[in-house]
Amino acid sequence: MKRALVVLAAALVVAPPAASVTDTTPPTIDVTSPARGEFVSGSGQVTVEGTATDDESGIASVTVNGAPALLDRGTGAWSAPVTLEFGTNILTGRATDGAGNETFLSWSYLYSPTYLPLGELVPSALAFRLGEDALSALPQQILGSEAFQHALAAAEPLPGHIVFGGMACGSTTGRAAPLDARLAIELTSLDCILTGTGPLGQIVIDAAQASAEGVLVLVVENGRFVAAMPMRPSVDLVIRGSSKFLPEPLVEVALSLALQQALPPALESVLEEANGPHMLDLPGLTLTSTFRPAAIDLEPGVLKAFGDADVSAVADRPPHQPPGSPSRNGATSPPPFTSQHDFAVSLREDLLNRALTVAWASGAGTIRIDQAYLMQSGFQLPFPLDASFLAEFFPALGTLPPGTPIAFMLEPMLPAVVEVTGAPSLLSVGLGELGLSVQLDLGQGWVDLLALVVHAEMPADVMLAPPVIQLTPGNPTRLVVDVISNPFGLAQADIDQFLRTALPLTVDIAPGLIPPIPLPSFPSGLQPTNVDVRQDGAGADFITIEGDV
Repeated sequence: MKRALVVLAAALVVAPPAASVTDTTPPTIDVTSPARGEFVSGSGQVTVEGTATDDESGIASVTVNGAPALLDRGTGAWSAPVTLEFGTNILTGRATDGAGNETFLSWSYLYSPTYLPLGELVPSALAFRLGEDALSALPQQILGSEAFQHALAAAEPLPGHIVFGGMACGSTTGRAAPLDARLAIELTSLDCILTGTGPLGQIVIDAAQASAEGVLVLVVENGRFVAAMPMRPSVDLVIRGSSKFLPEPLVEVALSLALQQALPPALESVLEEANGPHMLDLPGLTLTSTFRPAAIDLEPGVLKAFGDADVSAVADRPPHQPPGSPSRNGATSPPPFTSQHDFAVSLREDLLNRALTVAWASGAGTIRIDQAYLMQSGFQLPFPLDASFLAEFFPALGTLPPGTPIAFMLEPMLPAVVEVTGAPSLLSVGLGELGLSVQLDLGQGWVDLLALVVHAEMPADVMLAPPVIQLTPGNPTRLVVDVISNPFGLAQADIDQFLRTALPLTVDIAPGLIPPIPLPSFPSGLQPTNVDVRQDGAGADFITIEGDV
């Protein structure tokens, strides 16, 4: 018995313990429903589902946006309820295995309670206010329009006496003064050559210091401005010369009757031209804006109008197929325009998002930004687009040959979405599921230095550069990055710092992501001063741009 115990003790001492296995492999995590990059509508209450796996120590937990998800440890399936907010929603998931290894995942959804069908007008999207100074160019625009010349030639003021065929004015001054439901037109300092026919045949009349005053009625019918002149305008002129003798009173009466017939269609034409379509050509993209008036208000000294608008796009790339453009509040009332500035233009948030959506749907945001693109597009950077720019953020790249070309390849899976916030910035812009590859050309063609999926929230302001407005994003207030490929092993902290600097710059020189928006109904030749941009409207979802001339 004693010998058996000794042998057993010896065996216990000699036999080595079983080796412990350390799990250092992180788990995997994926989202399956709704799929990343999906457009979500309805109430915004969704259940996000996915899977997590770990073959060594199993999945211990999954969190979504920091909250524990419901986990089936047998299958690795997980689910989590999420409340989405309007715009770009950035979600983060974390899977932890039994050994404490973690894997992170980020993805984005675009949520809107409803989507407005592309190709249809955005309701109550635009309003404008013009004072007398902003309308000062209107008389000259009317007289210089082809519609005025055509209408004048078609007028028959005094058949058998005088029929005017044309009116060419070398100098014109005047004003357009809104009255109660009417628009007073005053034309002064007219040095004009009138041509036409009279009792004795062809006539040419040289009229000096002519003037005319009249009142037009301007209304909106079926989405169009309609003008009428119930009473003929008063006309005064001095005939400096005439190919045929004609008494001045007869010419004045004839010209008054001709203006009564010609001014209304000419005014309609000028206003219709202001409403669009207005086209803006960008690299690989053409944006077109239109305005369809719904109502007009003529108060003493002020013309106000509001209505529906649209921005459409034509591009040379295959389009995406979104369900429509986001709409946070639906149609809301336009601003009351209480300021005394010479002009004001208000755009609803939905119209801004229409422009961003159609630009993305056209494929215009998918682009490689390299030196050739910059030269073709006319962009100039304060630094060369080569490896020296990257070396400022990634010291390990300082060994690359000097002048090694670099490029940024953009492939957005979702459009940018804007929200009028007012403070701390006028706008907030969300970018979700933005594929961004930083590429090098080492002489064998482009290769990926970094392949990322970027999700960002950025403040933005609005800059007026007639006849367009430009959304100018700032540095991201939130930045979440999934690294898809990192063959050089660059540090995550350096990647984040690089993106905070490079992302606003990239958005700025890739107009397909956040394009400038052509403005309909913006007076031609207007040079604004004292420009102010603010949040406005009963639903706080308009931006109002106002200023003086």
